[in-house]
This record gives sequence, structure tokens and C-alpha cells, in this order.
Amino acid sequence: MRTHRSLRRSAAALLGAALLSAAAAPAWAQTPEKELGSARGFASGELVVTFHSDPATCASTGACGLDGTMRWSMDGATRLGVTESGGKTRFALGGVGRDDGGVVVRRRTASGAVRVCTDTAPPFQGTLITGAGGVTAGAPATVRLIGENAVGVASLCPGPLLEDLAAYTPAATVDFAALRRGNVRLDLRGERSFVAHGLAIALRSTVVVDVGRVNAARATDSGRPSTDRTLASVYTVERVDGDVRFASSGPADPAACVLVDACGARATTVLAPRATSGTVRLVASASTKVSRRALLVALGLAEGKDDERVELGLLGSFDGGVASTEVVREDAQGVCRDTRPLKTGSVIGVGDSDGLAVSYLPFPEPRSRCGTPLVPFDLFSPGTVANVLSRADARRDRIVLRFDRASQLELSGFPTAVTPDLTVTLRRKSRRAVTYP
Repeated sequence: MRTHRSLRRSAAALLGAALLSAAAAPAWAQTPEKELGSARGFASGELVVTFHSDPATCASTGACGLDGTMRWSMDGATRLGVTESGGKTRFALGGVGRDDGGVVVRRRTASGAVRVCTDTAPPFQGTLITGAGGVTAGAPATVRLIGENAVGVASLCPGPLLEDLAAYTPAATVDFAALRRGNVRLDLRGERSFVAHGLAIALRSTVVVDVGRVNAARATDSGRPSTDRTLASVYTVERVDGDVRFASSGPADPAACVLVDACGARATTVLAPRATSGTVRLVASASTKVSRRALLVALGLAEGKDDERVELGLLGSFDGGVASTEVVREDAQGVCRDTRPLKTGSVIGVGDSDGLAVSYLPFPEPRSRCGTPLVPFDLFSPGTVANVLSRADARRDRIVLRFDRASQLELSGFPTAVTPDLTVTLRRKSRRAVTYP
């Protein structure tokens, strides 16, 4: 499918925002961010997390009979990025968590046998915690080993998620000016114990990060005028109805299912997005050789013949919803149940003369403390719940996005049936086009 450069960049930016931002706002809805500089660094040490079922609370979540270890080696290069947006500075420390660690979880069954699940540790990206909007000059910056917007997939084994660990990982407070200059040592050593989601968890960190001098960012603006013309029409998310269901079973290969303690296992995940607010933009883009009116016609804001040289895209997000998971394992002490909020849902459509392939992407991705295969929700993966919107329907003042195409996938060796029954209804906010981005 042919996709205009600016639309593809915008779609990728929106996807990146959903994966890397706690707010998960679309790129065009955020205040423009300016890169100030970056510094190289080096991390050493390790993070070790041990956990076992908490007798007082494990029955309520189906987490009884578990004990396990998660381990990350932190020896390696890292990078500090410094950006500014809305008068505030944000620091991001990337590349700190490598996936060369491991996860081992032992499960005692109802009959007293012990089953073992082994997997690689989910990689993550450490982030300096400075609040959702960044930190103002002169204020201290707090560095935490696993950040507020840590990105990491769940293990195939049951256990805590990175978001459960984030607030308890060691932190260091650094002077703003010193961090802005670089050449600082971040001491992230420490130990913490806590109970969460039916598990008693202890973590120990020996991590130290040395950050070098911050080098100013190079200017990237070539000064060349754009050869593209882009306009957008703004829609509000009127309502979101229905859900998306994933039904997985353990790997058919006996050796594979034994490795992750999934022989005979059944897992069901239900995504139930709801919208309390949201904005979506229908975007029309073409060469400046194409008239502005042609873009307005493509957006449904002017009468005339549709010009197929105009590319259409759909970009936006809405907030709210719940993801629930239920996992039944062979001879388990109970059914594992887990519920997590869906912070946002994004709709992204890229198209050609035939229409727009529109995808729904939840954030966070559907992962569970029960240990289930991760559905790979990215823009062009087979796990994306997608449907096609015709160019004629895209020009309406009220757009109905219907996701109802069932599919069969194999995720990490787990046969999975995907059954979407989801409707997202959009209503045009104004008959006036806006510039994009």
C-alpha cells in the first residue's frame, strides 16, 4: 500500500508516543519538543527481583504456589537525552536494561508437584522521573532505575510487571544544572520489599551509572521549503463500544510447553476500551502541485471530484478502558486473574486510492501478571486489529470505525484466536480545515 512520507512519519510518531509516553498523547497533540543535547554513559551492576506468593492475598488473584527470580545485567553503554518542551526540560536515560538476564518461576500445583517456567527477562528502558511535563530549571531531577514510562513486555512466566517494580526501584536526586552539564554519577543501589497483586516482592540493585559530558544537539533544519501540502479535519471520539478478545492455548510442541509451564494451559484476554475524551484527525496530504481545494475535497470539506493524488491518513487517540486476563494452568491451585487499566487507545489509518487500512492499538500493550503471550500491537504487525475505511466514508461528518475481522495467530508458539467486536464512532468537530502538523 502506497503511503505518503508525512503520513507514515506521523503514524510512526503516534505509535512511538503510545509506547513511550505515560500520557500516550498523539504526536500532533503534544507541545513540540526540542532536542537540547545528549551524553554517553556506562552502567554497571545488576537488578535482581525475587518474589513468592503472599499467603494473605494470593488467593484473590490466583497467584498461590509461586516463587521466582527475575534478573537483569546492567553492564554496558547507555545514553542520556535532554529535551525541552513548554519551558520545561526532560531527561531520558536509555539502554540501561538489557535482556540477557532471565526469569525462573516455580509453581507448586494443587497435587504438590513442582512445575518450572523459564524465560528471558523483559528488557526495559530506564527514565529520569521528572513529572509528566518535565522539570523546570533550578528544580532537582529524580533518577529512578525503572522509569515512569518504562517500556517492557511481560514474561511468558507469571510474576510482577515492570510497572509494579518502578516505584520501588532505587532513586537518586541530582542537581538540575549538574545533570544538564553531565559528568555525574548516578548511584542507584538499594533494596526494597513490598507486597503487590498477591506476591511478596523483594528487589536488590547494585547499579551505578556514570554519565559523561552533555554535548549540544546539532541543528537539523535544512532550511529547504516543504514540497508537501497537508491539511486536517478534526474529529472528536463520540463513543467506543465492544471489545477485542484473545484466546490462547499452550504450545502444541511438548518441549516448548514444558519450558514455560504451559502444557494444557488456556488464557483469555479481553480488551474493553472506553472513551471519556479523545481527538482524531483525518489528514490529507499531497505535493504542492496539487491544489488546496483538492485536499479539502478529500477531507469532505468541499464539493468536487476526488483527486487520487491526495493521500489520506487517520491519526488520533482516546482514553479509558480495561484489560482483563484469565489463565488456567494444569493442576493449578487456582485460576489466575489480572486486570489492568488501558490508559489510551489509538487509531491509525494509512491509505491509498482504495481506502484507509485503520488499526486500533491499545496502550499499554495487553500483557499480564499471569504470564501470557504478548500480542504484538504495532502499526504493521499481524496482531494489530485492523479494518478498511473507504475514501467516501472517510469524508463523512460522522465516521464509524468497525473492527470485526477475526484472525488466527501464533504468538511465541501459543495458538491464538483474535475476535474483535469493536466500534469507534467519530464526529467532525468543525467544517474548517487546520494545518498539519
